[in-house]
Amino acid sequence: MSFEEKIESHNAPPVAVPLLFFGVAVAGLLLSLSLGAWRADILAGPWKHTPYTLAVLHLFVLGWGTTLVMGAIYQMAPVVLHGHLYSSGLTRVQLALHALGVTGLAAGFWEWESRLVIAGGTLVVTSICLWVYNTVRTLRSGKLPNWVGYGLWGAAIYLLAVAGWGLTMAVNLRYGFIRSIDSTIAGHLALGAGGWFTLTIAVASFKLLPMFAVSPPAPPAGAKAVVVGLGLAPMGMALSLALVPQTRWLPLVFAAAWSAAAVTYAGLIWRSLLARPRHRVLEPPVRFAGAAAVILGLLAISGWIPGVLATPNRQAAFVYLFLTGWIGTMTLGQLYRILPFVVWLDRFRRRLHNEAIPFLHVMAPRGRSLWILALWLAGTVMGAAGLALGSEWVLRGALLLQLGAALVFTVTAVRVVRYLRREWDQR
Repeated sequence: MSFEEKIESHNAPPVAVPLLFFGVAVAGLLLSLSLGAWRADILAGPWKHTPYTLAVLHLFVLGWGTTLVMGAIYQMAPVVLHGHLYSSGLTRVQLALHALGVTGLAAGFWEWESRLVIAGGTLVVTSICLWVYNTVRTLRSGKLPNWVGYGLWGAAIYLLAVAGWGLTMAVNLRYGFIRSIDSTIAGHLALGAGGWFTLTIAVASFKLLPMFAVSPPAPPAGAKAVVVGLGLAPMGMALSLALVPQTRWLPLVFAAAWSAAAVTYAGLIWRSLLARPRHRVLEPPVRFAGAAAVILGLLAISGWIPGVLATPNRQAAFVYLFLTGWIGTMTLGQLYRILPFVVWLDRFRRRLHNEAIPFLHVMAPRGRSLWILALWLAGTVMGAAGLALGSEWVLRGALLLQLGAALVFTVTAVRVVRYLRREWDQR
């Protein structure tokens, strides 16, 4: 069992399933960046989990990142594991609950209304439970068990854990029963950013990036070590912070293991990308993935340098780099190619005898992706600097740059989806 087995594209779910999730995700991205730019004066101030910060943060991680990954796994799991999506109808119910829950959660944080936060969080947890159920049934239908499948099982466990952890913290806003809130927040971040997002992205990229780059896959032993490290270390960090907060060295051991796995992952990705044929055009997701892997590797190393995380503002800058530099760059770049591929696959299935199917780079031009990447990375660097310096205007400029990147992406995405109309491809 390895990362090298073939995919079965005919097992993909109906095109509406991933597209609905992708559409809601893009809306979450635009809203989070817009609200962040509007209230940059608050976000750039003393960083101690202010209501506006929590609202913008959850719109990004739940509205954009989690929604996108959910849809991508619905698309990917049946194809990679040679199975089938358990229920297409359930995906619509789950997405509706998720969108309502994220909206309520963000509004509750924005207005600092604990009852609305709890209500929104409950809807989000319900949605996640439905997603996990649908995903687990889909994974069990697979005829080809492999390390991608095992990684997705781990991702489902992490999403359940981070959702339950978050809802507990939401209830605590009203009743105040948690004593060590800083340790609880750190555990929540470890489960979400270090576990759910990083493990899922790593597993998916081990399978997808060699296809995009037409390069050899990562060595199976190294890839499995990364999956195991990223799968165990964040849970260890979170549990040690929650159960034995007085034992400071234990979370550091798990953090060191996570850092080693993250650096190894970055190295494997670059090793694979450098082995690609020199005559091949560098595809957009490959560019984004290379940049994201560098950022992840640097973050995993720099977090251990004394003084880097010494102040709340520096911690905020570190989190911003992680969320927008690592998670944002990777997810945006992969969706830039996954979206046209999903549309192309649907058109290929339904093609007529005299119908021309457009190439992926025709639907989503490579040159436009360079503008998105440049604007996004510039905003990432500026945003981290703005938070570290406590500068409202630098942070606002950074968020506007990233909003510009997101708008260019949105225009491209709308044009891609229009190719689903049959008459656009007729000759």
